[in-house]
Formats: sequence, C-alpha cells, structure tokens
Amino acid sequence: DEDLFLFHQLFLFLGLPTSTLPVTLKIAYENSLFSGQTSSKHIRSGKTNQWKTYFQHVHKQRFLALFDDVLIQLGYETNHDWLAV
Repeated sequence: DEDLFLFHQLFLFLGLPTSTLPVTLKIAYENSLFSGQTSSKHIRSGKTNQWKTYFQHVHKQRFLALFDDVLIQLGYETNHDWLAV
C-alpha cells in the first residue's frame, strides 16, 4: 500500500477527522517498510522469505517442534518440504 490508500480508508473508518489525515498518513508512511526510514532489529527489509537465508537446520527443527504445521495452516507452505530447503 505504498500510496497509503488502505491507510486512508482505515483512518476514515476509525473516525479520525479528515483534518488529521495528512499528519496520520505521514506517520504511517514514515513507519512503513517502503519508506526506508524504519530502524528495527526485527525488520530487516520488506523482502520475502528472508528466513531461508538465516534459518539453519536446527532452527527449522525447533520451529517445527514449537509450531507444528502452522505454516501450512496459514497458507505459507503446502507441506513440510521447507525443512529440506
């Protein structure tokens, strides 16, 4: 939503006065991944599948032990082939 259209709709739905939209949209933009202004240890970038670069076999096994087939349930994977990647 780089054009902030959905944020605009959301802020209106939440009942924010239209006079506050420029400021709230600016805040939303500045805190978005695409602004390039975020500094978070949790978020490195907006790139997908970064975990494949960082997860080693031990991490994959621990994830599976803790969360079972949550990736399949959420639609991120269709099976457990991701363990072999």
